[in-house]
Amino acid sequence: MDKSLDNSDKCIYLCLNEIEMQKEIKHKSYAIKEKPISFLSEEFIEYNVIEQSESGVSINYLNKISSKFDINTSEWSDIMGISTKSIQRYQQQENTLSATQTEFVLKIEQLYNIGNEVFGSIDSFKQWMQKPAYGLGNKIPSKILTTISGINLVINQLMRIAHGVLA
Repeated sequence: MDKSLDNSDKCIYLCLNEIEMQKEIKHKSYAIKEKPISFLSEEFIEYNVIEQSESGVSINYLNKISSKFDINTSEWSDIMGISTKSIQRYQQQENTLSATQTEFVLKIEQLYNIGNEVFGSIDSFKQWMQKPAYGLGNKIPSKILTTISGINLVINQLMRIAHGVLA
């Protein structure tokens, strides 16, 4: 900038420079890298759970989640508060789960996805689930999964671990 310019000329010079810079910026194109899906930053997952719960999921979806995360019928029975016989009957009849049962399945899926991401493997996550967690009042995470609130507490604890806040 020329030092011989007076204040009003300096202002005009700066404004014109800024306009030129903005024009240059507008014409640049930037490559946007796609981020891998991270369950730690999923913003609208709760809305997806609500939507899917209303219509329900098939028992086949529960079977898929069971296989993916190695969750047996007895564990599902404890989590959802229904008998193993009821789950087996659903499997034989290929029924659709109720809204409440669907919500449990989807929240457990969310929990295990986050746990896998935080601990690096399902086995490590499952080991953590069996030990008292300081951030959960020394409760064993797997023992508080019988309510959606309990599942949410465990998910919140995993998020704190992921972000380095252990208490």
